[in-house]
Amino acid sequence: MLKKGYWLTEYLSISRIIKDTKNQYEKAFLYTESDENDMSYFITYQIKTIEKAFEALKQYINRKQKEIFQAARFMKIHIINERMAQILKIIHEDSDRILSTKEIEARFNISNFTARADLKTLVSLGFLEVIQVNKKKQNFIKAKEFKKVIKKFNL
Repeated sequence: MLKKGYWLTEYLSISRIIKDTKNQYEKAFLYTESDENDMSYFITYQIKTIEKAFEALKQYINRKQKEIFQAARFMKIHIINERMAQILKIIHEDSDRILSTKEIEARFNISNFTARADLKTLVSLGFLEVIQVNKKKQNFIKAKEFKKVIKKFNL
């Protein structure tokens, strides 16, 4: 399909779907062998697999677009970057969320220094508060004045 110009197929993930429908895959293969190598069983299975993969890709794209759209609200704050906007979106949607530097590092694939800098910037702006876990470790929670700070930035 890629050779024929169907570029979107590059992003389809069929291995998970085949794994989830292993019995159907095996039956399609066996039916093909037992029915004089009639490939229609196997082709039908593959078409259904591609349809499921395409549907999963559409759902993934829609979810990512929704995340970006929701984070765009916070991108209006000119003094924060896209990662910080995503962090604000996360904390806005889940008020009880406790963020750690390690979580931010992993989620955005950034260094510990960058994760700490982003979180501390959001603390200095009043969006987050620090909670001390032990002498060295800190976590971050939604600030009590979060709504007031948002209003301050006209959001």
